[in-house]
Amino acid sequence: MKRNISIWQEFCYDLIEARKGDVLEEPYQNIVESNLRQLGWSKVQGEICPKERINVGSHNQVEPDITMKLDGEAVFVIELKRPRNVMTSRQEQQLLSYMRLRKISFGLYIGHDIRLYYDCNADFPMLVWNTEIDLNAQCGAEFVDFFSRDTFNRQRIENFCLAKAKDIRTKETMANFRQAL
Repeated sequence: MKRNISIWQEFCYDLIEARKGDVLEEPYQNIVESNLRQLGWSKVQGEICPKERINVGSHNQVEPDITMKLDGEAVFVIELKRPRNVMTSRQEQQLLSYMRLRKISFGLYIGHDIRLYYDCNADFPMLVWNTEIDLNAQCGAEFVDFFSRDTFNRQRIENFCLAKAKDIRTKETMANFRQAL
């Protein structure tokens, strides 16, 4: 776990510096791609795929900022925004549409924070986890454990997301019940 904290701090350092400099989205993407390499993913082996086009109909295309692949199969997409960007519902919908078009259960948003979305075949994929981009973020080691190439396991992330989604729905149901009383 201590190793994961160190890796998280390395992963965050450049992102924090980018936020201080309020870099544009393209240089931020370059930093994120480099940091994904620190997590063991390879651009050379086709695991980090920037701006990979998805055909929508016969004439249109969209490009997720980064599609992550394992053994040639897309496993999650990443939507990037500037490091000071606070996610809007439109940007959230953009990520969710990439997930659905790719038929991928997981999507990451990286902007002012990192958010994990899960598509459990409900109306919309849901936010199940997030963390600040901070050297001492409590969830940083967990992020490294889930998204390092060597420890990445779809079923484990799926189980985690299912449990989080269930907790969120239970809390929503309880809140609605209390409000109805």
